[in-house]
Amino acid sequence: MPTFAQLKTRVSGYLIDNPAFTTALVGDWLNKAIDDAEGRHNYSHMERTLTGVTALDTRLVDTRPADWKMARAAPFYLRNDGSTREMSWGITGQMMRRQFAEGDPDEDGDPKFLLEDGDNLTVYPYPDGGSDYTDKEYRIHVPYWGVTPALTGANGTNWWTDNWHWYLTFYAAAEGFLVNRDTTEATIYIERAEAERQKSVRRSKQQQTKPVRMLVPRRDVFGTGRQPPRG
Repeated sequence: MPTFAQLKTRVSGYLIDNPAFTTALVGDWLNKAIDDAEGRHNYSHMERTLTGVTALDTRLVDTRPADWKMARAAPFYLRNDGSTREMSWGITGQMMRRQFAEGDPDEDGDPKFLLEDGDNLTVYPYPDGGSDYTDKEYRIHVPYWGVTPALTGANGTNWWTDNWHWYLTFYAAAEGFLVNRDTTEATIYIERAEAERQKSVRRSKQQQTKPVRMLVPRRDVFGTGRQPPRG
């Protein structure tokens, strides 16, 4: 699969007219293609989980990671015995303050809500130090969608260069033609890029769809799915 440098060379070949200004921007356009696609759809390779550890009577669990796009599922905390307890997302800080006293560490308990408060992830109520771990702190897991880091370095590769490099190529070429004032060619490559992007979305949805489980009729309530015929 092509590297970052190879893709830039490929795009420049499509553009033909390559003034220094245009050539310098090709790498940015390739990364812009990734940003645009991931901004419009959540692909399975974007699935991440942040793990934070609470501190007694402290709201802050962790800060949002740099690649954070959005929450993916309900947060939960993992107990030392292997069981999990699902939490809920807090809607707003105002709603959390209406339900839980602010600044009163005596109003504590096991984690019930996680709030995305700016760049901070905060827990409600205050952690009570009642976890079954030896340090008595809770291990909170936060599923989220994370964006792909920008391509850098001549040999840089990622999921997009490995799987949908033609989308990146056509998108960057379209940007180049727009800069070079060739709107006819730009329109052609915008359409080609969008066709590739839509294919990537369809493939992503197919991969994320769970297999359908068939319902098998049973003669008896507690019978097995396969039973010999009645004689």
